[in-house]
Amino acid sequence: MLEVATEVFCERGYAGASMNEIAGRCGISKPMLYLYFDSKERLYLACVTFVGDGLIEAIEKSVAAADTVTEQVLATAAGLFNFADKRNRAWWAVIYGETMPADSAVASATNGYKDRILAVVLRAMSPVLDDPQDAELAAHALIGAGESLLRWWLTRPDVSAAELNARLARVFSPFLARLTDGR
Repeated sequence: MLEVATEVFCERGYAGASMNEIAGRCGISKPMLYLYFDSKERLYLACVTFVGDGLIEAIEKSVAAADTVTEQVLATAAGLFNFADKRNRAWWAVIYGETMPADSAVASATNGYKDRILAVVLRAMSPVLDDPQDAELAAHALIGAGESLLRWWLTRPDVSAAELNARLARVFSPFLARLTDGR
């Protein structure tokens, strides 16, 4: 159910997804779906946890093997892209979707996962940027670039995660290496 619901939420956004469609795709009745998840919000929260926990685990596992700043930043992206490639490339949108209510438990949950991803990137950037605001700015910029790359990647089904990671390393390694010169 969570896989189907996640797909629908990613296709239609929180606001556009309907419990009728989710139940129909799952092959169950709408009342049965409500029996499992009291509301659309609770179903979305379950999807956020379903995707978010796996995503964070993949990123942290990937980063754990990285030593340098460049390796850590690229490992963050690799963890994200490898997770997406194994599951569903569009699932990241359940956390970074733009149609959910801003003042809801859903927004709070997604912000929690966004903060955890930001913390991973910030840990990589902080040792090479003396100013904490510079490090935070760089971390946000890299995450924004990652979101943009995921949108680009959705339109390129022929590009594997391995190829995307290799291209990313080729393009960004020189830039990241310049940040660490002398450190």
